[in-house]
Amino acid sequence: MARKLDRNRPFGEIYGHAEARFEQHGILFDSDENELPGFEDVKIPEHIPMASGADANVGRLMSDLEEQRRQNARLQAENDRLKLQTAEDGNAAVEEVQGKLDSANVEIARLNGLVADLQAQLAGSGTDTANKDKGKKSEVDKQLDLQGKS
Repeated sequence: MARKLDRNRPFGEIYGHAEARFEQHGILFDSDENELPGFEDVKIPEHIPMASGADANVGRLMSDLEEQRRQNARLQAENDRLKLQTAEDGNAAVEEVQGKLDSANVEIARLNGLVADLQAQLAGSGTDTANKDKGKKSEVDKQLDLQGKS
């Protein structure tokens, strides 16, 4: 019985030969992966040792893998740093807006106080505001003086 090509073991493809399409362990096989006549006496080894170059390839691949892991760790650390920086920048922006909002609330409270003072003055003087005491300044006038608007 003729042997078949074992695709689980190393083999080579042959181009330009009239009948042979594959070679494995010194045995030629046709395009249907059947052994060609004349190779019946060739023994196929049960265990095929790994070529010495394969050890170097494994070492190189392991080195590449370790370098990739180090690079991934660096990138992850940079990503974490950027996330933290973005959060801190966002917090700073929130604090800035909160400060502006607090300032605006203080100004609104001040203006509400001025309006209340003005309303009290108008209610106390009736409709004739022209006859008010000229020597006395109202709270509104004092606030306007402080702002340099009077």
